[in-house]
Amino acid sequence: MKFNRFFAELKRRGVTRLATIYAVVGLGFIEAFDIIGGRFLMPDWSFRFVIILALGGFPVAMILGWIFDITSKGIVKTEALDPTEQAALPSLSWKPNWFSIILFLILLLTTTAFFTVPRPNALNFKKQDWILIADLENNTGDEVFDKSLLHALTVTIDQSRYINIYPRNQVLEVLKRMKRESVTKIDVPLALEIAERENLKAVLVLTISELGGAYVLSTSLLNPYTGETVRSSQVNAPGKEEILDALNSLATDVRKDLGESLEKIHLRTVPLARATTHSLEALKYLTDAEYITNDPYNEKAKEMLKEAIKLDPDFALAHSNLAAYYYWINDRINGEKHIATALGLVDRLTEKERLWIQAAVEGYRGNREESVVKWGTYLSKYPDSYGGWFRLGYNYMMMNRNEESISAFTKSLEVYNDDDPAVLINIASCYSKLGDFQRSIKYYQEAFALNPEMLLQTSLNHEFGFTYVQMGAPEEARKIFEKLLNGNEEQRARGNRSMALLAMYQGKYSNAIELIHNSIVMQNSLGNGLSELRDRLFLACMFQRKGMMQDHLNELDHCSAIVGDVASEPWWYFVLGKMIVRNGDPDKASLMLEEISKRTNQGNKTDEAAYKLLKGEIVFSEGNLNGSLELLENATTLRHDAYTLESLSNCYFQTGEWDKAIEIYEEMVTLSGSVGWEAQDCYVHAFFNLAKAYEEAGDAIGAIKYYKRFLEIWSEADEDLPELSEAKVNLARLSEQAI
Repeated sequence: MKFNRFFAELKRRGVTRLATIYAVVGLGFIEAFDIIGGRFLMPDWSFRFVIILALGGFPVAMILGWIFDITSKGIVKTEALDPTEQAALPSLSWKPNWFSIILFLILLLTTTAFFTVPRPNALNFKKQDWILIADLENNTGDEVFDKSLLHALTVTIDQSRYINIYPRNQVLEVLKRMKRESVTKIDVPLALEIAERENLKAVLVLTISELGGAYVLSTSLLNPYTGETVRSSQVNAPGKEEILDALNSLATDVRKDLGESLEKIHLRTVPLARATTHSLEALKYLTDAEYITNDPYNEKAKEMLKEAIKLDPDFALAHSNLAAYYYWINDRINGEKHIATALGLVDRLTEKERLWIQAAVEGYRGNREESVVKWGTYLSKYPDSYGGWFRLGYNYMMMNRNEESISAFTKSLEVYNDDDPAVLINIASCYSKLGDFQRSIKYYQEAFALNPEMLLQTSLNHEFGFTYVQMGAPEEARKIFEKLLNGNEEQRARGNRSMALLAMYQGKYSNAIELIHNSIVMQNSLGNGLSELRDRLFLACMFQRKGMMQDHLNELDHCSAIVGDVASEPWWYFVLGKMIVRNGDPDKASLMLEEISKRTNQGNKTDEAAYKLLKGEIVFSEGNLNGSLELLENATTLRHDAYTLESLSNCYFQTGEWDKAIEIYEEMVTLSGSVGWEAQDCYVHAFFNLAKAYEEAGDAIGAIKYYKRFLEIWSEADEDLPELSEAKVNLARLSEQAI
């Protein structure tokens, strides 16, 4: 009852009406000051002061409204009621009138607008326009700030789905086109020039200064065409520990100045100390690692990431980047360790980085289907992410979904708004896999024209050369491979391997053995264990084709001794195990199968295929044809290429099921992308085995056709090769019979 009388007294004194009016006017005043203050570059503290003033004035206004009335005679003290008059006050009941309804609606609309309607934005900025962040203006002399603060500011602004930040790798490409590759700092004049050249909406400049042990941080938004400062903000940080909090405040101001609504800003803001790290030193190590020759897979970068994690064990981004490094160098065990830590910390990250890491991790693990799904989720929220479209395209490419891959890569070029050599290279690879070699060569050449140094990158040189091999131009391939022979030891090693595989393809095994020996020596000197293992597996295959069986077995023993130290992926245990079981040692091959089982990543189809393939080979060697076929057929649905198909075709060939063997061999010889790697030997000898299968099936025409094609490939082959002699004899006999 007393409660009802109190509110009735509030109504009598006009306090409720005053509260409504104050809320409407107060919010309107805050909104107006935010708009006008932004136009006149008012400092951020003035806006906070107005909010505090408005909130602080509310209780004062309510007290004054209780004590005084505004009448026709002026402001008078409200008369108190005696107990009888108080008892006569009506009970609390709300009977809305039009005035109350209108005030309520105004209050609701004003509040909603304050948090959702974008502010008048600088430079006519629109959603998903681009800004360029210049390098830090560091007036403190403390190097810990140089790249770390720029990275931190980028991370916190990049949480926005409203603003796009021009990526640093695109800046580097622009500098190359401007013939200014040697530039080490993107200062304000250069940033303005780049922004104008690339038609970006704004340049953002971050400055830090020290004053009496405290720090002053400021941001300025510049018009790229005039250099004029259109908005600026400034905050103070008492010490280093408060700098990241100060950056949060500055980033919020930038997002607001460019027109993002407060609602979206508050929904998509994770404090920097949580999203990155509380340690500026750790942040410096992370950013220094990213800046090393723009190569995150550098050994020195790895050590920097380790130092960052020592300073902050909960630094999720450092764990994620280190996981990428380990997977790149095929150290799956350490990669998984850091992936597990990074995934356990994703709740600390911004939405953008959390979605990025979750999608990237599935790619590292080889779970391509899941990675594609997660990149799709990422891109639905951040459609202007060049890197996201690039990663999606790469995963499609690894799944041999080449048309979809080309589409994603093309989209990445649209976002990039220029030709990126890395994207052009991958499009070239996709066309090569599709068998469109002319178009593939065209894209390779466009990429190398933009960046000639890429032709000397070992893997790209190799891929480009073997595209010419598939076109039937091996001499063009040789010229490309020879470009590496005058380079550093890494390049010479890979050049020798490429030349060896070309010689092997042509049946020039004596030359191939010499070249692959050269590569092995150099890879061993460089400490590239996995590369040495691959070279030795190639060498074992070469010895076998030459009929040098003791050398073949010795090489397999060497591979068995080193595989555990240099390889973590199941695929290499399968390649070695397959050779071992074909030599009649299923027990030793079973040891390789156990290693595959221990190292398999769930969802990685290549891992799963490796297990089923080797298991199928072992089961076949034990005489269980049906069990073997079931395993091998299942494996080829997980990974479909000439190497995996060879195991299945071999089963049918060895058991005399010629029609089925022919069907698979026919498919093998039509597959693009089979040369230049382990599948090459299977591909070349598929022509020979196909001819034999046709001959056994009584189809002389088919046999003649494929003996001829095999001998065309081996037109310059070593004369002492057993298959070469057999193919010539059989072709001559069949041709004579046909006459």
